Amino acid sequence: MANQAVQTPPIPSSQSASRASPPEMHATLINATLRQLEDLHQEWNLLAQQLPQREPFYLPYWFQAFARTIARDESIPLVTVRDRGRLVGVLPLRRTGRFLRKIPARVLSSLSNVHSCRFDFVCDPNHTEAVAQAAWHALKEDSRWSVIEVNAIPEGGAFEAIMRSAERDGYLVARWPTLLSPYLKLPSTQFDPLSNCPQHYRKDRKRLEKRFERLKEFGEPVFEVHTHFSEDLFNEFLEMESSGWKGQAGGAIKCNPVIVDFYRELLSAAAREGHVRICALRAGTKAVAMELSFVVDHDCYSPKIAYDEAFSAASPGQQLARFSIQELARRGISTYDLLGPRSRHKAIWAGDIRPHANCYIFRPSLAGKTYHYIIDKMGPRVKRAKYTRYGDPQQL
Repeated sequence: MANQAVQTPPIPSSQSASRASPPEMHATLINATLRQLEDLHQEWNLLAQQLPQREPFYLPYWFQAFARTIARDESIPLVTVRDRGRLVGVLPLRRTGRFLRKIPARVLSSLSNVHSCRFDFVCDPNHTEAVAQAAWHALKEDSRWSVIEVNAIPEGGAFEAIMRSAERDGYLVARWPTLLSPYLKLPSTQFDPLSNCPQHYRKDRKRLEKRFERLKEFGEPVFEVHTHFSEDLFNEFLEMESSGWKGQAGGAIKCNPVIVDFYRELLSAAAREGHVRICALRAGTKAVAMELSFVVDHDCYSPKIAYDEAFSAASPGQQLARFSIQELARRGISTYDLLGPRSRHKAIWAGDIRPHANCYIFRPSLAGKTYHYIIDKMGPRVKRAKYTRYGDPQQL
């Protein structure tokens, strides 16, 4: 398919109408190549530095790793917004023809999947509405989609501003609540690194001390933190994660060579930026639990923890989490984000949650109205019925 660009006329910002030089937004939607993504790297990094929280999922290396591996050989629908030449907005997408709740649909989706943890429109936070409005005009002018679907948007994310612009133009929007991701605000002045952990799980954390004695029977426990990428460490993690139930169920990273490549690319690129943190808890020389995480500025993000099920009586994954929190607090890290869905083994450490949702924009056509009814009306009813019968796994 030929590379097509959709440009919008300048859009002045209503937020800055009283200023002498209000922003003038120009948005473009192109089918970008990997090289074009890479060419944006420096500008994209500068834009990300303006975000209130510079998370790894919004940085260019995350999407470049995704494009090189998971979205290999695809052109990337890329919306960029500029204000007098300065990059102020980036939205990388994928174009798929697939079924949306069993109905064929032309979907423009986020350049992400379950391994992306979260996604959002990266834009200048000082002019969110104006940048979002320009981005929406570029999306609206593209006639090749019936549904825009972006997954795992954090509550209050910038993509919601694009949804507001779409709704003002008569398009249909919907939000499908998904993850309640736990996170822990680490203490800055107290001596106990676990002092901010939920008090009602204090007894559970206390029981870990007895289980730690069991771990000592296998050798003196040693907690390691590596801030570089190592093939040996990476392969050790892959073997550990795939050795238990995840490997048997086919959900381990090692079960999919493409996902292995994605994590290798991602960790290598993050290491060059100084963001990688790979932890291992060993009993003697034997690794019993490992963690892949990223530290950006003063926040730590932990997408993957694995443990050796042969040591489950000692709760090695929870022991590693305890060591990890203590080490991060000593370093002056502000937040430990456990990512993914809320579960009991995370709630023991982190009581705060960050809600996420899959967000949708539908064309106001017959097909679009049908999709909207399914997602916005029928879907919640089915979900409520399911949770009434089986319970909501994220409500503890």
